[in-house]
Amino acid sequence: MLLKLKLSILSLLVSSAFLNAQTISNILFSGAFDGTTIVGNTYTHPTGAQSWAGFANEDQSMYPLNFADAGEISFTGSTTGADVSIYFKFEYNPYPDTEPSFSTSFVTISGSEEDTYSLVIPAQGSNTYSSFLLYLNTLDVAVTLTNISLTSSEINDPCELVLCSNGEVCENGICIDYVGPSTAAPIPPEREPEDVISFYSESYEDFAIDNFDFGLCPGSGANQEMIAGNAVQHYFGPGCQGIIFNNNRVDASEFTNVHFDFYTNDTDLIGKVFNLKLVDWGGNIDASNSSGLEVNFNGGTNPNMSSGSWVSVDVDISTIGQMISGNLNRSDIAEIHITSNLENAWYDNVYLYKQIFVPGTCSDGILNQNEIGVDCGGDCEACIVGPPIMPAPNPPARAPENVISIYSDAYSNVTIDNFDFGLCGSFAVTEEFINDNGMQLYSGSGCQGISFESNRINASAFTNIHFDFYTDQTNVIGRVFNIKLVDWAGNSNEAGSTGLEINFNDGTNPNISSGSWISVDVDISSFGPMVGGNLIRSDIAQIHITSNLSNAWYDNLYLYKNEVLNSTEIINSGTNFNDRSLLKIINILGQEVTKQDNENNNQILFYIFSDGSIEKIINYNY
Repeated sequence: MLLKLKLSILSLLVSSAFLNAQTISNILFSGAFDGTTIVGNTYTHPTGAQSWAGFANEDQSMYPLNFADAGEISFTGSTTGADVSIYFKFEYNPYPDTEPSFSTSFVTISGSEEDTYSLVIPAQGSNTYSSFLLYLNTLDVAVTLTNISLTSSEINDPCELVLCSNGEVCENGICIDYVGPSTAAPIPPEREPEDVISFYSESYEDFAIDNFDFGLCPGSGANQEMIAGNAVQHYFGPGCQGIIFNNNRVDASEFTNVHFDFYTNDTDLIGKVFNLKLVDWGGNIDASNSSGLEVNFNGGTNPNMSSGSWVSVDVDISTIGQMISGNLNRSDIAEIHITSNLENAWYDNVYLYKQIFVPGTCSDGILNQNEIGVDCGGDCEACIVGPPIMPAPNPPARAPENVISIYSDAYSNVTIDNFDFGLCGSFAVTEEFINDNGMQLYSGSGCQGISFESNRINASAFTNIHFDFYTDQTNVIGRVFNIKLVDWAGNSNEAGSTGLEINFNDGTNPNISSGSWISVDVDISSFGPMVGGNLIRSDIAQIHITSNLSNAWYDNLYLYKNEVLNSTEIINSGTNFNDRSLLKIINILGQEVTKQDNENNNQILFYIFSDGSIEKIINYNY
């Protein structure tokens, strides 16, 4: 009798663990990214794909997920050859707004006969997740997964028992008027027909679409509506919409930007996304080996999602960046997938275009717009922004115990396993020197990975990160240069890692600008305009640098404790010149302003203007 009682109590405890649980069945990972392949329910990570390549679940209707209590993943699996190690990852939102995130333990799939597998998901508190990913650790071996189900904690829907009248929608348990945009989307600029590929717009000529909504996600999609006499698409979700034109595929290799105008009346935008994927079939007859270039638009991007007004989204798709992920191939686009967990959204003016950058007339090397003898502020020999001609500013003297230097000539650097391990599939940086001072030239590969797993860093007590930055790229709109500190949390590999990301772009303070060194110094002890992700930094094993710039130089990358530096009294001093003296005047950034060459009796002046440009004047026989 006592044994039966114990068993009954145990059964009650086990069943109550999922008392407020929900189970989602028949889950598919339909979104292959960065080189992986899908054929039916069979997944492969081939050699040559990116190391972070995987598979995404694209069904927005199942999000957000919560694991206030322990959850479970179960599935049926088999392989075509050797054993395959897999794991799953949950993220707050799709890249780049991914934190908080966590990865499951590894599961090994064995044998060609189907077998059932399951793993427990530890409780994750109040965190919610709107991105569910699958990764294969084993290369070149296909694994088939079916009957995938997920048990998570149920998030109570405040609108579940609320019945609203026609013309109203329920939000947070309250019925509100269903109001869409009252004005049309902004009118796009005039462009040459050969510079635009228009999918949906009244401003340009749209090319032929096979099916504008082929039912990619049952129960969601889009309908055309008229707003102020202008046609727009009304997306209803959550879920996704598929646009197909496989009989009229698009070669957008030379097109650099995607544009769309967006509107929503949803007021609760926390965790909401509206993502657009260009699906490239790679010359195949179907989508079985397709790749995707995804534009990620949400509350954390720039521009960000907002309610009640049109937002014009214009993104450079020529390089991986803050809003761009996946595969940049776009020579055989046959579909567009729109995924969103919004109830309602409207969009218009979806098109690709070639970015034609027209520089201003200041410092363009041409005397135009009534410039006479002076090119908007100085005699101009070339007036083209080029690589840095001076090294980065010298960092201040700090006590060795207060600095962790990754790369600098000013401090003793930590031991690095691999300064450029091919995070984006190819080498990203080369070292250059100016006046014997080393700096790193980043050459636009998408990202750089610095690893020091065998010499991990505990930076818990370090409050700031610093780096000096330079670019010669004149069009910096939408450009980013982000640094992520990857914490492995005591694990033997990056499964379960977290990231503290420093976001540096054209909208931050300081901001990316061209032609001068910029000293970026950020407090990483708390979240702020430039700091996102997870603040844990006690077991840093890698640093990831991501950028969509073609060229960037950086130096003096280090962490430090925000100590009070010794002050030095500044006094007047004099220096006597001899026949071979060289005078250097240094400004507050450590940059040389003037120098005098007494050997040749010449004076060389460097004028530094407020826009960052530098003009060199030589006064001969001075």
